Amino acid sequence: MRPHQEDAATGDSSSEHYEESIPFNDGADEPYPDALEEEQPEWDDDIPAVVNLDDDDFGDEEEPLFTPPLYIQRYCAVERLIEACATSTELTSLMDLGCAELKFLVRAKNGKQFERIVGVDCDEFLVGSHCRRLLPHVFEMVNKRERPLKMEVFAGDATQPDKRLLNIDVVTAIELIEHMNVETHVALAETVFGVVQPKLAVFTTPNVEYNPLFPGGSVEVRRHWDHRFEWTRAEFQTWTHAVVEKYPAYTVQLQGVGCQSPETIESHGYCSQIAVFTRNPDMPRVKRHITTPTYKLIREVDYPWAPPKTLAEELSAVMGGECYSLAKELQEEEENLHVYHHDWFTFKVEQLLASRWRLQHLLEATEETDRLGMLRVALKTSLCDWIKFDEENDKVSYQILGPNDHGSEDESPNLDMEAEAAGHYPLGSEMADMLEELEDPAFDDDY
Repeated sequence: MRPHQEDAATGDSSSEHYEESIPFNDGADEPYPDALEEEQPEWDDDIPAVVNLDDDDFGDEEEPLFTPPLYIQRYCAVERLIEACATSTELTSLMDLGCAELKFLVRAKNGKQFERIVGVDCDEFLVGSHCRRLLPHVFEMVNKRERPLKMEVFAGDATQPDKRLLNIDVVTAIELIEHMNVETHVALAETVFGVVQPKLAVFTTPNVEYNPLFPGGSVEVRRHWDHRFEWTRAEFQTWTHAVVEKYPAYTVQLQGVGCQSPETIESHGYCSQIAVFTRNPDMPRVKRHITTPTYKLIREVDYPWAPPKTLAEELSAVMGGECYSLAKELQEEEENLHVYHHDWFTFKVEQLLASRWRLQHLLEATEETDRLGMLRVALKTSLCDWIKFDEENDKVSYQILGPNDHGSEDESPNLDMEAEAAGHYPLGSEMADMLEELEDPAFDDDY
């Protein structure tokens, strides 16, 4: 699929938004009771799609193109909306309709609150060919998430509900609706707002009024060959009014991203329009009896996770490495004085804390005021045979037997990482398969 016009090249621009709050049970002067079902213009094949702006003919610095690319601006805008909603509402699941190459799903997993992320697209081949992007990286296997996460990709029609995808907290449809025939919008709205009933739903679509600002563009020229339509700001507002009128549990705000300059906002609006639907938390979801699994599961991935460590566990995990580092410094000082007579090095607990920034960082994060006391507890409970804590004299002794006996200062003192690398934590067949796929030279990691 060739790129959309606004994403084919980049240039300087700004990105802001406009907002319009539509209250609950909106009593607008001009209601839109039939807007979801009224007849819309048919898809006209005689209206040309835009040419590919990858061509060298379009290199003028005056062109109103975007940096960063507009699709990145859209992703960032959606992520900010999710983060803002998450400050007041618990969001643990997300579904992206029209997920295509899964790029937004990969970004969405950075939201630490999510325990389930789902992508749905009608193009089974497209999503199947990009499923490897869902696999966790090696660092995600070692530095595990603090909450479980399941990522799933389905092939299916977004207008048809699936019993496995009820009660999702967030639904996104980024540049989707313009690829669907207008008569399917009623079914799409029913699936999202009547069946899934998310706490937050975000829809984006092109603003046709912005098209004349593209080189060679006009309101008659679509940005992409597969666009069935491109709406004006008023048409998009009409559709959003109709949605909240039919589903009064929701209110909507209109925003946008991508503009040439502030002067064009009033006359042309933003390049991409955004509708933010928020469900009233005082209105509980209506239970729907959907019995059919209409989508085809293409891939699911469970990410490795572990509950967050307590401060005592974190101190114990790094204690060996921190004591080793200080002992090595003392050893080097003795070697500079040509003293080589012992392998045990002794230092005060205060000296250990004062010289090791990692211990200071861990202890600064706690409200506990007796930081030395917490350090002493960690030393007393240490299982390292080469660490001896003299509680009476408040001293620590560390034994250095050789350069490789306890690791080196360059090695990370993270015991979880060392244990997993040594094979003490079995990965299991599923994670082993993930590692094998990641090592496959055919793996495309470009996203």
